[in-house]
Amino acid sequence: MIRKILIALCVFCAPATSFAFSIQNVVVLPDTPLTPQTNVQIFTAMTTPNQGAMLFMPTTVERVDNAFSIDIFLTDGMTAPATDALDETVDLGMLSAGEYSYVVRLTAGYFVNFGVREVSGTFAVVPLPGAIWLLGVALALLPGLRRFR
Repeated sequence: MIRKILIALCVFCAPATSFAFSIQNVVVLPDTPLTPQTNVQIFTAMTTPNQGAMLFMPTTVERVDNAFSIDIFLTDGMTAPATDALDETVDLGMLSAGEYSYVVRLTAGYFVNFGVREVSGTFAVVPLPGAIWLLGVALALLPGLRRFR
């Protein structure tokens, strides 16, 4: 009998937790080819099933060489708006040509369960097609080189 009472008390007094927060998808924007004049953004869609969620700290972006680390700080609770999804867009700015990697991480308040917490990927910024065309024209104008028609 005492065992049943203790189990009932444990279940009743257990801290309330939400269902799993999860990263639904991560998209590098814009979806056109990225050039050095393109403002690059990373859009993250998160699901927060049956529980309101909010950011409890500003999202942080760290860059080391060509690698970005993006931390999104989520929590749930009474003051959170009732929603099943939350989106966050991070501005990376204009990047030089090259290949870049990113990691998007969800960091939560102490009483939150998780689904997918981390997503990583890569994207490339390509040189401007116009710059390549200008280089070809400049090479064609050099003495000794002829253009074939």
